[in-house]
Amino acid sequence: MKRILWLSASIAIGVGIWLTYFVGMMNSQNQTGQAPLDNTHLAIALGTGAFLILVLLKCGVCIAKKMSAKTKQLKTMEQYYKSLFDQNPDLILTFDLEGRFLRANTVIEIYGYRAEELLFTSFIPFVHPDQLDNTMSHFLAAANGTTTNYDTTVFRKDGQLAELNVANVPIIVDNEIVGVYGILKDITKRKQTELDLMEAESKYRSLIENSLVGVYNIQDMRIVYANPRLAEMFGYEQTELIGLEPSVLVHPEDWPMVSEKMREQQEDEALGLQYQYRGVKKDQSIIYVEVFASRTVYGSKDGTICTIIDITERKKSEERVSYLAHHDTLTDLPNRYLFHKNLCMEIEEASCRKQEFAILYIDLDRFKAINGTVGYDTGDTLIKKATERIKNCLRPEDLLSRQGGDEFIVWLKNSGKKDAAEVAQQILNELVAPLTLDQYEAYITASIGICLYPFDGDSAQTLIRNADSAMIYAKRKGKNNFQFYTPDLKQILQDEL
Repeated sequence: MKRILWLSASIAIGVGIWLTYFVGMMNSQNQTGQAPLDNTHLAIALGTGAFLILVLLKCGVCIAKKMSAKTKQLKTMEQYYKSLFDQNPDLILTFDLEGRFLRANTVIEIYGYRAEELLFTSFIPFVHPDQLDNTMSHFLAAANGTTTNYDTTVFRKDGQLAELNVANVPIIVDNEIVGVYGILKDITKRKQTELDLMEAESKYRSLIENSLVGVYNIQDMRIVYANPRLAEMFGYEQTELIGLEPSVLVHPEDWPMVSEKMREQQEDEALGLQYQYRGVKKDQSIIYVEVFASRTVYGSKDGTICTIIDITERKKSEERVSYLAHHDTLTDLPNRYLFHKNLCMEIEEASCRKQEFAILYIDLDRFKAINGTVGYDTGDTLIKKATERIKNCLRPEDLLSRQGGDEFIVWLKNSGKKDAAEVAQQILNELVAPLTLDQYEAYITASIGICLYPFDGDSAQTLIRNADSAMIYAKRKGKNNFQFYTPDLKQILQDEL
């Protein structure tokens, strides 16, 4: 700005000197006898000169102000650029068109280098050989005016590798490309994290794909992933399962329970659930499965991951164990425990409905003698055939139980004294007919004791005990008959003893 003012002042002084010279010339002409300059012309000349001086000074001031503002703006932009260059957390480099280092910010020191030692050296020795062609092609593209972005690998000064994301930007001065900027972001940790994730995913996928249990993911009530074991378990191809609704694999009677479990899990993300249901295979056969379900993220979207174990064989074993625990192994009849349990429940219901029923306690006469004569295997055959004959005398709703040895109990539902007597007589008639046992022909009879609910007891234990007492009384009466329990029966038996 000072230079502009000095220039304006110099021009103004020059104009002033010219005016002085002009006036002097006019006076000289007057002394030599030439025509004098009149006052009007003199005034015009002086006014014009003064005006020119003022204009020049004003222009000088305006130009000086504009130049000062421009200079300040350039200094500000230079400071912006310097801050961006020096304070940038990323490494910033400038190269000439041959790829030689011209400048680097202080981030270069992180990699063990100083900017001074890199000056005018080529970047090529610092790039890993596997990445050199890719790096060079991107640099040349930037040197030809195209901004590029890519990943590369470089050597630190200690020989360690660093993974970088590079942006190459052409440097343009007066519409001419004079160099290339390199803006380098260190992505070593990110790359390592990505590698770790890829390895973990590979291990996880391998584990899932080769798992002995079924695994599938559900999103929006659709199966989005299923492993080979699940496909094998349900008889589908793996691709056939994708897109299916989970309900297709669940027995209709169990679906309400399964859908409720899914709803509970959607409401509580931390909830892990374990439950069992009957699965439906592609051929519509039934399997039993146990499910462990939890919330997960699959494909950046919330979902549910389920692992399934085929427990069909275990279920069958459990059912078999339960069956054997409640049934006689020889006749498949309910055993003493199951009969007692069912009778207790029936007493509660019969009490509410004011219903009657009868209990028949049956003992096969002379069974021990026959069993000892023909052997245990033949004796088992006799028990089986006797069981079938007793069953033939009962209704579907009645219950026959083997109490052990040669003793049976019949529970006649909704039956009174008359019905009980008729069934007891029918059983005696059925058993009296000869039984063919291998090469033997056996003759047996039975002694039957009868008690009635609620007249002869209001508990399972009391009813069974009283029916047993009536059966003993029937044996004392000569066998092959039935007797009803009476309150004085206990005293009669004691008197006979």
